[in-house]
Amino acid sequence: MRVSSMFQGLGNTKPALLSSGARPDHVRAAVDLAFGQALVFRIEQVWYLSIATTTLQAAFSLWLLRLEFRKRLVPVAP
Repeated sequence: MRVSSMFQGLGNTKPALLSSGARPDHVRAAVDLAFGQALVFRIEQVWYLSIATTTLQAAFSLWLLRLEFRKRLVPVAP
């Protein structure tokens, strides 16, 4: 999912930058947590963590997009 194009079309690319920049931090934190918690660590766990952080980034991007739409779109009065 690429919501960065939506932000660019709306004229505000800061939320897309924030969302993209947050993902490496999420991956690093998740891998650090997995290494610290697991007695036996398998490389497949990194793959699953990558899927989880990608899903988290998508949810965060959609939340930022909803905020941007609320700020930019004014409801039409009847």
